Amino acid sequence: MHSKSPRRAFTLVELLVVIAIIGILIGMLLPAVQQVREAARRSACLNNIRQLGLAMHNYESSRGHFPPGWSGNPLPHEPQFVTTENVRGGLQHGNWFGWGFFILPFAEQVNLSDQLLEVCASPGPEQLVTWGPNHVDQNGVPLAGAILPGFRCPSDTGGDLSEFWTDDGTPKYGKSNYVACTGNTENGETDIGREADSPEGFNFYGMFGRNVTETIVSCSDGTSNVILLGERSSELELLSSEGGDSDTCNGGALWIGTMRHDHVDTWIGHPTSTRRWSNLGRVGGTQFTINGSGRGRGFGSEHPGVAATVFVDASVHLLNDNIDVIALELLGVKADGQVNLPF
Repeated sequence: MHSKSPRRAFTLVELLVVIAIIGILIGMLLPAVQQVREAARRSACLNNIRQLGLAMHNYESSRGHFPPGWSGNPLPHEPQFVTTENVRGGLQHGNWFGWGFFILPFAEQVNLSDQLLEVCASPGPEQLVTWGPNHVDQNGVPLAGAILPGFRCPSDTGGDLSEFWTDDGTPKYGKSNYVACTGNTENGETDIGREADSPEGFNFYGMFGRNVTETIVSCSDGTSNVILLGERSSELELLSSEGGDSDTCNGGALWIGTMRHDHVDTWIGHPTSTRRWSNLGRVGGTQFTINGSGRGRGFGSEHPGVAATVFVDASVHLLNDNIDVIALELLGVKADGQVNLPF
């Protein structure tokens, strides 16, 4: 009869060693997995902004010009987007329709475009009020709150809806991680915005502005040398009013256009934050660099060290946050006649 030897179990020390080895292996593996995931998200982001660039080109081919950055006046071949009472006041004064709204039919969002044209028309399709929370779908959800994946970077962690100066602080409006380039703002000046009737300033103009409808031909610096759209993170921002008070808001751009709080006095207190820059971005000086201190009104992302851009020729580029300041400024301007620096 053979006696069975007792089964030998792991000692506590051996078990701890095994756990430690497994922990080290997981620690080595996780960064690689995260890098692969971020690379996939970055590729998806580049595809999103490229598709938006192509939608811009389809719009340009159909209309003969690119859409305006934001519009408060009639445009050729388009309805009028502001009624008389909203030009200088009114409940939603400043909630202008922007480039994202104009390209909806060219970005596989025909139904949403048709709904907005229908519910915002007053009294008919040739005259539209500004958009707002009262323009809702059949379920009572604001149409401006539609979440459009093609406008969202998968690396952005700020949520899909913005509470950017909404009337009650409740997130309502669909975000966009992509903004149109309005050009170079000298020395970070916050009060410069391009209008359709702006005086000469070709050293600073980009492809977009208020009621500005540029063409391929007007991009005389070369379509491969000028930014069309750039990426912006929707991280929380602290914005101060002229009166000295401040509000923390869930920032980020909107796909539908520009916006303001539903109270005119608050809008007046935040003129640049709530009007021109809620769907436009700019470059200029050391503030408005890639991921610079002015990223709430410039370009930036949650991709490490870079931000996605699409140029006027529909080519996509990841711009490094160490890009030369002058090179970035030249990329933001469409017709200054200067030779662009390598980037």
